[in-house]
Amino acid sequence: MEMEKEFEQIDKAGNWAAIYQDIRHEASDFPCRIAKLPKNKNRNRYRDVSPCKYPLPTHTSQWSLIV
Repeated sequence: MEMEKEFEQIDKAGNWAAIYQDIRHEASDFPCRIAKLPKNKNRNRYRDVSPCKYPLPTHTSQWSLIV
């Protein structure tokens, strides 16, 4: 239930862009070399999201990326 409340607060405040930027900044420390190889190009659905073998950092105590 806590996550739903946090979601609603972020949604009301329109803070999704800031959260997305924070996650991108934190995740930039992790390499994605294999995902960026030409042979894997068609497997990457999103141009700005690449898989990596490391668990990505959490944004807050309740939000985390699922890899």
